[in-house]
Amino acid sequence: MIGGWLGLLLASAFFLAVPAAAQDVVLLDGKPIISEADLADWSGAQGCYGEGALTSRRAAFMRLTEAALADAAMRSYGGPDITDADVAKDADRIDKETQAPDILACIKSSLGPEYRRVFVRPSYTESRLRLFLMKDAKVQAGERKKVTDAAAQAKGKGGLEAAAKALGLHYSSATFSLTPSTSGFRPDLPPAEYQAEFIKKNLEPLQAGAFSPEPIETDYTFQTVRLLRHDEKGWLFETAVARKLGQEEWFKSLPRFKLEIRDSDLHDWVLSIKGNPRLSAVDIQTGASR
Repeated sequence: MIGGWLGLLLASAFFLAVPAAAQDVVLLDGKPIISEADLADWSGAQGCYGEGALTSRRAAFMRLTEAALADAAMRSYGGPDITDADVAKDADRIDKETQAPDILACIKSSLGPEYRRVFVRPSYTESRLRLFLMKDAKVQAGERKKVTDAAAQAKGKGGLEAAAKALGLHYSSATFSLTPSTSGFRPDLPPAEYQAEFIKKNLEPLQAGAFSPEPIETDYTFQTVRLLRHDEKGWLFETAVARKLGQEEWFKSLPRFKLEIRDSDLHDWVLSIKGNPRLSAVDIQTGASR
């Protein structure tokens, strides 16, 4: 009995001896990712933006947790492993490109040696995630395949419109011209410069009735085009477009992470949040220090 009480007292003494700032608040798959100090540091630095800045613990929690989830998700998928060198390079970029040097100096002064980890890294991680989702062939393989399948099906019976509908793609047709329209503004058509570039790159190489040999990729879409006719009016074509897989769909496709929150207010608040793409990828657990 004495041993049991002694063990309890020693354990209590240990937790009391740990400074509050050093206590871990959030763990991801058992690994500490956010401490009390991180929350306080981030909130304090946000005060540099002045009146109206988001300085709450909840805002700090969400910003740092979302970045940590993005980092872990990319690594688990075989994506980029963000290094200290990457973060240092982005810090240099911020120094060169900032249009608010006074605010940046305040943030650096507030965070001190934690500036890169608490301020730069989360921002850089978000940028890498956006680029990764847009450009990674493995992530976007399914959406790209829908476009190639639509072209293949359209070469049989039913045409491109029917194939697009069957695959959940957007179908449309348009006439692009190398000469600007003289009939006034056409909100249904892109600017003349875009039309000319699209024609030269994607339509001029085609014979009437032919499809683009490969899906045409933009930052946000894949599409296949079929040239229907080329005459004095321009290039008439039809197209089937697939939107690239977005953040919400991608996170839902991943194995779930375990998010442990050792703060009752933050834990209960997070449970009430609906529609956050990152939180859809986690199982939220009750932390030991609630």
